[in-house]
Amino acid sequence: MSAWRAKAIEMFPELKKDIEDSDSAGDLWFSLFSIFKHGIKTEDYDISLLVSKYADWCIVNTSSSDVSGPHQATLMGFYESISYDKGIWPQLSKALPKRQFLQNIGTFKYCLSDSEIEHMKQCFNEA
Repeated sequence: MSAWRAKAIEMFPELKKDIEDSDSAGDLWFSLFSIFKHGIKTEDYDISLLVSKYADWCIVNTSSSDVSGPHQATLMGFYESISYDKGIWPQLSKALPKRQFLQNIGTFKYCLSDSEIEHMKQCFNEA
């Protein structure tokens, strides 16, 4: 079993079947981002923070050179999704640690204009 899959099962045991059935790390991020977003909308920040913790693990513990691997899937399926979902920005600081936010500004910039980045930062810092 791949390390990303084993870690996901460890962190989200209730999703074991879905994780095992995922075709790829990218496929899993569709479910995990939905959970992250639902946590924000229902103010269940603990689950959103758990998803953020898994995203951080994927970035730190997997290779960025594998374009179809968990590192790239996390950048695209999690951090880029945050960029595009402006409705969650006002609560983002409750669901994403500041260190992770700051470390991924470059990913957000890939998706957003300079003025959108400034707005995102303002939302994050005002929450």
